[in-house]
Amino acid sequence: MIVLFGGQKGGSGKSTLAMNVGALLASQGKDVLMIDGNSTQGTLSNWAARRESTELPQLTYVEKSGNLYKTLDSLRSKYDHVIVDTGGQDSKEFRTAMLAADVMISPIKPTQADTETLVYVSSLIEQALEMNAELKCYIVVSQARPNPRIKAVEETRTLVSSLEFFSLLDSVIYTRKSYEDAVAAGASAAEMGDKKAAIEIENLVNEVFS
Repeated sequence: MIVLFGGQKGGSGKSTLAMNVGALLASQGKDVLMIDGNSTQGTLSNWAARRESTELPQLTYVEKSGNLYKTLDSLRSKYDHVIVDTGGQDSKEFRTAMLAADVMISPIKPTQADTETLVYVSSLIEQALEMNAELKCYIVVSQARPNPRIKAVEETRTLVSSLEFFSLLDSVIYTRKSYEDAVAAGASAAEMGDKKAAIEIENLVNEVFS
């Protein structure tokens, strides 16, 4: 399966989710390729390079820029899963990856600013579906505050529930220091011992990959 983490707005957790999902799949014995389509930032590839020096389950990673369609299409049958991170902007990498992906996941913070970007992303999806009719697009609420008194998650769910071309996942990813610490260690939050983060990522993977 080719899974794209993409969207228009940076800072919503796309790279972090790509890392944690990739690490979980690798721990399950899957052959995973990570593609960093945001080479100017290099967050994903830097994390994967640090992971190589650990004893954690390994995965393959490459940096690619420009048109990703042919690259992704050629790799589809060579790996169990291909995870693509194209960063937080409208780019050639993002648009062409949508043409080859089986699934796109767009993380959003539970804020008005993040929610509003989905209208534009929805228009890009509509164009992509003309060439890739099987593309499934999901929204996941990310970087939510783990405070039950804060209603931002519920409010965001209400705002995005009517968006065309998207399905809203039940999974919610909360703000946790372990996600930040794991990036520096080439690990996942679960591998850093955070059981709550582990459950969040497992829930996300079960929703998307089952």
